[in-house]
Amino acid sequence: ELMDLADVRSPRRRPFRLFVNGRPFGLYLLLEDVQDAAYLEHTFGQLDLDVIKEKTHTSVKWGSRRFFEREILALADRPHRAESYGELAALFDLDMLCRWQAVIQYAGVDDSGQGYYVRDHRATGPPWSIVNWDFDHGFTLDASQGWPLVQGHRARLLMAAKKTSMVFQENHYAPAYQLLANHLIPHARLPERVR
Repeated sequence: ELMDLADVRSPRRRPFRLFVNGRPFGLYLLLEDVQDAAYLEHTFGQLDLDVIKEKTHTSVKWGSRRFFEREILALADRPHRAESYGELAALFDLDMLCRWQAVIQYAGVDDSGQGYYVRDHRATGPPWSIVNWDFDHGFTLDASQGWPLVQGHRARLLMAAKKTSMVFQENHYAPAYQLLANHLIPHARLPERVR
């Protein structure tokens, strides 16, 4: 529900009922393969993409690592430069990045440094965005522990943007979180989402 509301891409967002020998076995989430051409084409509309796995950084799921090293790693390695926000805004879909972070914080989960960077070589706007992995253990945050953690290069890029520009907070992050904060999860409708 939250990922749909925030328009966050994920290969684990389609619920289904599993039956074994005609009897209901349980509720599950369909796990699609992020490196599968059918998934990528359905999600992005074409295959001129670079897909890099966040957790290992070296795992190229599709395309090439060349732009990841030249653009994302280079920017993440110098996050405190004053021009970092402008560079990041030109490279990354900041609205997507903020919607993803907002769902993590709203649902009280830890991203565990998982997910994928995707560079769309045909994008008319910023070429980089993300495909989230999933949101495990939602709504279990102990408030005494503070905000959930966002890890990896995405965390460094987000912190750089927040520190160097109030525009980022006002135009990207605040609207993303407000959208979730104003949303009532329709419990009665959730069973309808399961196919």
